[in-house]
Amino acid sequence: MIEFKSLSLRDREWVTQRLLEDDRQACEYSFANNFCGAIFTA
Repeated sequence: MIEFKSLSLRDREWVTQRLLEDDRQACEYSFANNFCGAIFTA
């Protein structure tokens, strides 16, 4: 089973690197948008 956790500011560097690996130019591929979305959907 996959364990999910809430996105935090400590995850910024790791998440940013993973998003850059995919090399997509969409707005949902930024840490800021994912972080703000996580706050409103929690």
